[in-house]
Amino acid sequence: MDFTVKTVDQLRDHLRSLRREAKLTQKALGALIGLGQVRVAEIELNPGSVSTEQLIQVLQALDAEMVIRPKASEAAKGAELSAHAVATSKATGTLTTSPAGPPTETVARLAQRRLRELLNLSDDKAARIITDLFKWGRNPPSSAGFAFGPEELKEAKLTLLDPDASTEVSHWREALNVDERTFAAALRDSGILLALPVGRNQGAW
Repeated sequence: MDFTVKTVDQLRDHLRSLRREAKLTQKALGALIGLGQVRVAEIELNPGSVSTEQLIQVLQALDAEMVIRPKASEAAKGAELSAHAVATSKATGTLTTSPAGPPTETVARLAQRRLRELLNLSDDKAARIITDLFKWGRNPPSSAGFAFGPEELKEAKLTLLDPDASTEVSHWREALNVDERTFAAALRDSGILLALPVGRNQGAW
């Protein structure tokens, strides 16, 4: 169950997700390693400024560890991803096709749970979004999610995101290796219209 971290922003999101998965507040996590809530918040906000020793302490408290290994070849990655997708499909029925990009089964499962929480989705809708993304890859059907008429718009749910939530949603979109158009199509196919806060340069999806 590995997570590939290529940027500090990804590490920040993973630390926050691991803490929430462990059902720990920042104060509770700090108590486990002798730090105050403010320091834990600083670590989550900017893990790149933390010493390696302190980062390892945080990971151990979250029942995680840092692993350094050479990059796998593309062929080996493809075989691993196919095996993950098939195993997940059989075990949960969540993924019905092989993924078109690099996310592992663990990343897909974590992304599904976090999108469900961030967008206030039902389990079925969260699973449908992930399934659509794997089914379409980076090429959603031309009609997917873009044919909202007046009646469909009445039933659609408009979700406004605060800056932190929009950053994490963008992270999981990137982790699933899909562009904004494909991601927006998967959301709309499940009746979700996503809007970002006014003033952010990203605009609305």
